[in-house]
Amino acid sequence: AMSRGWTGLATCLASGLAATANCSLVDIATATRQDDSSEGLTLLHLAALSATPSAVALVMGWLQLQPGMEAVAWQAQGPHGMTPLHLLAAKAALEPSGSAMLQQIISQNQSIPARLW
Repeated sequence: AMSRGWTGLATCLASGLAATANCSLVDIATATRQDDSSEGLTLLHLAALSATPSAVALVMGWLQLQPGMEAVAWQAQGPHGMTPLHLLAAKAALEPSGSAMLQQIISQNQSIPARLW
């Protein structure tokens, strides 16, 4: 749901999982997927792949529940060392309005360590 930018469904699923597994939304946002289709990707990676500012904002909101986690999440490396910011930049290069979308996400997320971009 998150990789498609479906924030309502992602919220419902994450909230249900948090309640069932007795964990927090921060735990869910920082967990790494371990299936064949997206091994090593965090929820922020998947939100970045959606290239949807609202999906990125949703995950960042969950991460802000624990101070300092936003910066850690932006530095998380997935396959081939790709961070969520790398994925955003790659996606932006492929989208007609990608540059504006990338600029919007960066300007809304002051927690992105400057050395990453």
